[in-house]
Amino acid sequence: MPPLEPTQQQDAQQPPQEKKKKKKRGPPTQQTYLAKIAKKYLGENGGRDPKTNKIIKNPDQLTITKSAIGEVEMLMNDGISTILHNADKMLTYSGHRTFGKKTAEGATYMALSGLLRTDATKAGEKAVSSYDNWVAPEVPAA
Repeated sequence: MPPLEPTQQQDAQQPPQEKKKKKKRGPPTQQTYLAKIAKKYLGENGGRDPKTNKIIKNPDQLTITKSAIGEVEMLMNDGISTILHNADKMLTYSGHRTFGKKTAEGATYMALSGLLRTDATKAGEKAVSSYDNWVAPEVPAA
């Protein structure tokens, strides 16, 4: 067998390099969800320029900044914490220990007002009914 060249000797002495582990993505954040909603209602950009492959901005459509999405996220977190605080106080006062539909409705009613309260109540009822239908779908009468 012929002698190894200097580079082959160095390679033979070094242990094989480990492959870099791919970073696993965590679950999507609330900001990702809000950005998708904003894109849905504010519109998308005009696509890509075929020559330069750059995004073409559509000047007629509104956009939202990352900091504005962060502010909306903080408002949502504050509203949720207010509702949960109200629910905790309601459960303490009533002596119950289970967070149910009536507790959620009462806590939301105390935390919100006006049109926001009405829309939140309708959306909550719709969510509960769709969940009930998913868990135990209605069987048509024969």
